[in-house]
Amino acid sequence: MNRAPEAPPPARSLAVSSALHLAFFSLALFGAHLLGSVSTAPVPPMEIVISTPAKVEAAPEKPAVAPVKPPPKAQVARNHEEPMSRTRKAAEYGNVHAQFALGGSYYIGRGVAQNYGEAASWFRKAADQGDSRAQSNLGTMYYEGHGVAQSYAQAAFWYRKSADQGYADAQSMLGVMHYQGLGVAKNYREAVSWFRKAAEQRYPEAQYYLGGMYRDGDGVAKDYEEAVALFRKAAEHRYAPASYALGLMYFQGHGVVRDYQMAATWLGKAAEHGQADAQYFLGAMYDLGLGVVKSPGEALFWYRAAAEQGNAAAQGALRELGKSHGNTPGAPSQGQRPKPGPTAPTVVSHEEIWDMIHAAINRRAGDK
Repeated sequence: MNRAPEAPPPARSLAVSSALHLAFFSLALFGAHLLGSVSTAPVPPMEIVISTPAKVEAAPEKPAVAPVKPPPKAQVARNHEEPMSRTRKAAEYGNVHAQFALGGSYYIGRGVAQNYGEAASWFRKAADQGDSRAQSNLGTMYYEGHGVAQSYAQAAFWYRKSADQGYADAQSMLGVMHYQGLGVAKNYREAVSWFRKAAEQRYPEAQYYLGGMYRDGDGVAKDYEEAVALFRKAAEHRYAPASYALGLMYFQGHGVVRDYQMAATWLGKAAEHGQADAQYFLGAMYDLGLGVVKSPGEALFWYRAAAEQGNAAAQGALRELGKSHGNTPGAPSQGQRPKPGPTAPTVVSHEEIWDMIHAAINRRAGDK
């Protein structure tokens, strides 16, 4: 399987589709409750997703995006009613939770004009007091170059401080840094170690990355069954890159009995969550009738969905499908493609997908 050169471990190009996560903590002190995401937060958490570079293939693409958990509606309502001035006053008095919350407000522009420089400044104040969430967020800002000069070394420095305190997002990102050799020496074993720490906290993205490492034998002995188990855990948390990776494992019969119907099921879950490669692959399965009832209409639907995200292979498939059925589908509008983020390595290339599909067709023909 090919692995995206610039992405972290498992899945489809440890895809750069990743999205990096910036936790936003809710302030419980001084009556100033803002949106937040932290394991130690006294209020229900919420994560703000920040796109960043990097990802995996079948297991791919922070990459790929980790799940966002909004707080209860009632909590959100209370948060909006809290005056920003009280949060600022608490932050200026050195309250670490208020500093973290104020940094988050500046980052997303909630209650104040968006200002990455101010966000970085307040995150730094909280980070200097040892707040693991703020340290992780500051690492993200250095990773992206938002409000500070871009520096992978500084990103790794702050991720490490947060990771050492057990913060799962930072542990996963530190694994990505070691996998790619960004700001630290490239070291697959170190990457595995950090992915494992986060995965043990049931962090889907890390489970997915770790699965990719087992699948590819990077930093650990290759073990398809362990890869499948980890992909499944992440997929059951609706992590699309993991669903895609699991679908490919079923398609190839790696770590499980080859089952095209199960492959289509998991690829379908990823496709429904907008995973472009899964959409393309699922379109191909409908196009050829593998694991699903052959349907040019369904194939067209999924090819178009992938093509609209800029998937070149799907765009080519659309043209071919149009020719074979006497009507050329209109060129999909590509719009502005989302920035890739460190999420996961890509599991397979488009050429490999077709090789896999053609091999499956030959096997089926041989069975008849």
